[in-house]
Amino acid sequence: MTRAEVSADLQHAKVYVSIMGTAKEQDLSMHGLRHAAGYIQSKLAKRLQTRFTPTVRFVLDQGVKNSIEISRLINEALAQTALPARRCPLTEQRRRNRRIPNKVVLGARRQEF
Repeated sequence: MTRAEVSADLQHAKVYVSIMGTAKEQDLSMHGLRHAAGYIQSKLAKRLQTRFTPTVRFVLDQGVKNSIEISRLINEALAQTALPARRCPLTEQRRRNRRIPNKVVLGARRQEF
């Protein structure tokens, strides 16, 4: 469930759901939710302390799926247009001038070269 909209008179409620999977799996899940709407309304009636229990209608929300697809496309575009990393000349010079220590600790012993 991504969100729910309730009418001003509390008679109707739209429940938006996001279902990941193939189109067939989404259709099957929506069929199950629509079939169970009466049961869910009865559970709502027990918990709500209002004069009317809203009629629940399930709506497939493609927002999450669309945002995942957009993120994938952006990452793909960034990977294609990424410039090769340039190294800083100063960093390169420091790397070449780095001194190797003459004492190295191996395990618990110290060895000298």
